[in-house]
Amino acid sequence: MDADGFVNKMAELAVLMEKESYSLTKKPKEILQLDDSIIHLICEYDTSALEIGMVGLGRHKYSFEPPSGKVLVGCIESDILAINPSTGFVELLDHDDPSYVMCICATSGGAFLEALLRLAAFQYPHEDLYGNLPIEKAKENNNAAYACAVECSRAAEVKAEGSIYHTL
Repeated sequence: MDADGFVNKMAELAVLMEKESYSLTKKPKEILQLDDSIIHLICEYDTSALEIGMVGLGRHKYSFEPPSGKVLVGCIESDILAINPSTGFVELLDHDDPSYVMCICATSGGAFLEALLRLAAFQYPHEDLYGNLPIEKAKENNNAAYACAVECSRAAEVKAEGSIYHTL
């Protein structure tokens, strides 16, 4: 998936899910550090308000510097999201030890954007505002969340078991 395709799909979700932060606006182009879909997205669109689950793209709440040779693309909670130019993989790096790769989030920036779209579109089958769902409906919610995590993992082209998408 390329940056413009991601922006268009997010615009559809913004209307459908009534989430203004899913609407991304164009910004003046920056010099690209790497030819990758996520890099295009964060250099061509304002992603400062975009948050999908615990994922933020671009320079977000935290000011991280990725280890030498890797390109910062965002964060997942307080950990560093970076692209490894030698592999093209989107990696999650430990904020305390940025040289430590906690996991591979996707095999490419485009695959990561595909997974994020699926995550952004996820809705529980049963709304649970107060935690009072009957056990069967709670199980349906859990099963739906698990199925979404597996779908995100497949889109990201990573193993489903133990992937970051189960946490997100």
